[in-house]
Amino acid sequence: MSIVEVLIPGTKIGLFEVEETLGLSNHGVAYRARDTERGRDVSIQEYLPAAFANRNSDGVSVEAVEEKKTAYEDGLTRFLQEARILAQIHDPYIARVIEYTETNGTAYLVIEHEAGQTLRSYLQTHPKLNEERLQKILIPMLKGLRVIHSEGLLHRDIRPSSIFLREDGPPVLIGFGSAVRTVVDERVSLDTRVTPGYSPIEQYHDGGNLGPWTDLYALGATMYRCIAGVTPVDATRRVAAIAQGDEDPLVPAMEIGVGDYSTRLLGNVDWMLQPVIAERPESAGAVLGVLSENHRSTRSATVKPTLGQQSLSLPSQHDSASAYHLPYQSLRQTDTSARFISQLRKRIRKPNGWTVAGMVFAGLIGFALWQTNRDLDRPFDAASNTAKVDQASPPYEDKTSSTTPARDESVNFGREDDDMRAEAYRELEQNQQQIETLLESARANIETGKLVFPPENNALSDFRAVLNIDPGQVEAKEGITDIMATLVDQARESFEKTKIKQAETQLDEVEHIQSGRDDASELRQKIQNYKRRIEQEKQLADLQRQREVAARNRRIENLLTQAETAMQEDRLTTPIDSYRQ
Repeated sequence: MSIVEVLIPGTKIGLFEVEETLGLSNHGVAYRARDTERGRDVSIQEYLPAAFANRNSDGVSVEAVEEKKTAYEDGLTRFLQEARILAQIHDPYIARVIEYTETNGTAYLVIEHEAGQTLRSYLQTHPKLNEERLQKILIPMLKGLRVIHSEGLLHRDIRPSSIFLREDGPPVLIGFGSAVRTVVDERVSLDTRVTPGYSPIEQYHDGGNLGPWTDLYALGATMYRCIAGVTPVDATRRVAAIAQGDEDPLVPAMEIGVGDYSTRLLGNVDWMLQPVIAERPESAGAVLGVLSENHRSTRSATVKPTLGQQSLSLPSQHDSASAYHLPYQSLRQTDTSARFISQLRKRIRKPNGWTVAGMVFAGLIGFALWQTNRDLDRPFDAASNTAKVDQASPPYEDKTSSTTPARDESVNFGREDDDMRAEAYRELEQNQQQIETLLESARANIETGKLVFPPENNALSDFRAVLNIDPGQVEAKEGITDIMATLVDQARESFEKTKIKQAETQLDEVEHIQSGRDDASELRQKIQNYKRRIEQEKQLADLQRQREVAARNRRIENLLTQAETAMQEDRLTTPIDSYRQ
């Protein structure tokens, strides 16, 4: 698209007056404009795919290329559909859509404009970002993507210019002109446009398997740019090199950022940047889950091995002689990549109560053996030693000089501790028996569907009783997590069947049991959006009926007026049908 095809300053789009062009893409143009009615700045995204349409000679209207007309109209329909969905999303990390309109042969998306600058502009004066700054961008963007992905939307064009850094508030995701709605397991066939360095390989051809992983690759590439100071190697070059058996030409973030960023941050950036879809995280929530795990923010080149490093049997420091320098460093090697991703997807299981009991029991056996050997090492006991001294020593000799040494005088040393340990073990064993009974009851209740009802006799109450005995018991903690996820899934199923009241009641139950769950909050937001959408559709239908009634009344009134005029002119029957229209 050439510069002459953008709208010139002063162009009016309804109540909005264009002031300057903010950016161009293969999908359209972004402008800064002024809301002449409310006196505020806005951003406008114009649908104008360069391959499908051209600007007309009037400098405003748009006309589709004849042979691409169908594709253009399909894209325009999608643009309006997604605009409607975006207008109903109210999230602090997503640019707020004010309104959308179809006119001039195209469509416009009007977005709230705030003081600040794009990440692209910021990087021009700050080529690299420190970890704290980077985390404040990455986490909000992941949360924003989680919201739009839950609505079935993909952004498809995340790059530094798609992230807006507010002067006052968290960053927001902008540039939704390329957004597309998709369904899980459905291949999207579009005229896909790409941004070299930021678009994954699936965006380079029609029918690519697009999904949340597509946006996550682009977000990972954007974070890589902030770490390395350069745009990542294009996905086509990476895939071509790997297909030829060569090393991935992209140097991992784990190598570039070593010593300056935590291994957890760098590892997740490399995870999102995997060229193969199957090796990338499937959702923004998966990355957020890893980033939010309780950990210490450590520097990769100077710290002791983390639990993840130990389980991977990899050294904690950069060693040029080692085949694997850091836990995430050698992602270019397929086997290491698979191990890393597998490690991220698994929770490190804590030892359960039986494991602890076994350790205590082994300790007791070891202590008993030590005590036995200690007794065997004594040459004789105190009584026999005294007798021998009496027989062999002169009457005046100090008998205490030949008695058992002072360190062996307390023959019962440790006996009291032994009893305490044995009592503790018996108590632990009883607790474990009780825990196992409760877990068996919980498993049986799950099989019969008694998750939270009836009261005091359900899987949830069983798991909670287990945690009262052992707060770290893994199966109980995971069981409660699974139950809550199941309850949310049941509410989601009710929602999908449009049983709105039932879904809301189920979510109320979830909130009563465990408040603050992200999946429950997201589902409730979707239900509220659905209710608003239904109400809007109802209002539109009522308005349409009112318009139809008004139009019919106007026709009747016109006919009556014509009839009255004809009667006054004595045209009762002739000419025939002269009063009809």
